Amino acid sequence: MVRSTQLRLLPCKINEATIDSPKILADDFAALGRLQLDVDAITADEQTQRLGALLIANVYPHDKTKTKLPTELKQSFRDGPDYVSTPDLIATYTPETNGGKKLSKTELEHTYRAYIGCINAQTMATELSRFCHAHVMHNAQWLIERSFQEAFTAIPDIAFGIDTVVPDESAQRVAVRLEFTGTPTGTMKGAEPTGKSVRFYEYVTYAFQNGKIGRVWNIVDWESYRQQLRQE
Repeated sequence: MVRSTQLRLLPCKINEATIDSPKILADDFAALGRLQLDVDAITADEQTQRLGALLIANVYPHDKTKTKLPTELKQSFRDGPDYVSTPDLIATYTPETNGGKKLSKTELEHTYRAYIGCINAQTMATELSRFCHAHVMHNAQWLIERSFQEAFTAIPDIAFGIDTVVPDESAQRVAVRLEFTGTPTGTMKGAEPTGKSVRFYEYVTYAFQNGKIGRVWNIVDWESYRQQLRQE
């Protein structure tokens, strides 16, 4: 069964790399030890045949005496402990079931696109409440208006572009791949501005409650951001 599943999935494209053999993926993780991936949540759009999946990665080192993750894995998750192990993943989170408003697939996408438009226009102070509840949990922290200010301060011309959006009416969730572009003029995530423009991505899932965003889970490819600024 596993073998036939691999045949259906491969070849596939992961970012800019083409994966045509399961060995390529296996070799990437071989040095870490045994890797177990568990599906935490799937947000799917049957019409467009797209889905967004949240996976929990469990790594079991070959050397059981090790108490810390290998350097390569720590590097991947160095931007915050909540990305390594968080107690509030979707599988352990029970949303409010008050029979509130549920959005259609079209409404979910329309609302989300308007929300991103609000951020790009920097009208969060007056418009954010149209799209978000008063208290929104973002990973393991409360999402507040100034949460966006770090990006606009470091990259004044930053643009939030929607690369892929997957609305799931039954789950009342939206999974998105966001593309950020701009030219940094300030320090962010340990990277100094060099005059170069950047293009990097965020993978994020939004849970809607009663017609508004109530929870957000995301991870940003900050390593790509830093690498672009380091390049000669």
